[in-house]
Amino acid sequence: MNIKEAQKEGRNFLGDLLAADVLLAYVLNKNKEYLLTHSEDDIDAEKYEKYVSMVRRHHQGMPISYLTGVKEFFGLEFFVNNNVLIPRPETELIVEKIIELANRDYLNKEIKILDVGTGSGNIAVSLGLNIKNSTITAVDISKEALDVAVINIKKHGLINKIKILKSDLLSEVNEKYDIIVANLPYIGRKENNFIAYEVENFEPHVALFGGNDGLELYEKLFAQIKLKNCLNDCFLGEIGFSQKQDLETLIKKYFPISKYEVFQDLAGFDRYFVVNC
Repeated sequence: MNIKEAQKEGRNFLGDLLAADVLLAYVLNKNKEYLLTHSEDDIDAEKYEKYVSMVRRHHQGMPISYLTGVKEFFGLEFFVNNNVLIPRPETELIVEKIIELANRDYLNKEIKILDVGTGSGNIAVSLGLNIKNSTITAVDISKEALDVAVINIKKHGLINKIKILKSDLLSEVNEKYDIIVANLPYIGRKENNFIAYEVENFEPHVALFGGNDGLELYEKLFAQIKLKNCLNDCFLGEIGFSQKQDLETLIKKYFPISKYEVFQDLAGFDRYFVVNC
């Protein structure tokens, strides 16, 4: 079996040229261009069997990122496994907004950032690399998720810049921060339950579901921010496309005199919000 034949077999089985090529390149520890320039090279039996196994698992719904352990976010490579949510491109908008705020308001002074529900650490790492005058605390309720975050923090050389803390939202937080960012679970068990099969069946539910309506964790976070008085400037979060009205109700309940704005993603969906306290 050569590379060209294995490619054809995987593509036909999956009906997805890119997925088949990504998996084959991963098994061979080569880039996708290698598949084209070495199409007649033979594949040894062990690697071929591994490739077939991965193709079948992906066909059953297993995300490619969990199979390869790799996901790109904000131009950076992150390690992921099934203990963390796979970083989404939409979340890059939050990172861009925080960098914009930092460049505008904290250009010549230190900025303290808290990343709530850090998961793989993708937001914290992206901010740490792009905001030089930042110090960041990354919190998560899941020890397994924090283990993944630590791998990515070390991978990108930020172990002295990003502090890890196991915490149920802000329960263990005792400092004050300039910016708080939260990409919390926002899929509802009953309402706002828009979720793909492969996401529900393979990604961690603790990182997906936010109560019956999807906003229960955000309400809990809002209450903690107000009670602990731990915020100097603003906080940002990501929501589902149908949650703007309910979110605004919560913001007005907990921060009645604060200015806020809801921003859309590139597809035109309401995607993230900024509240200035």
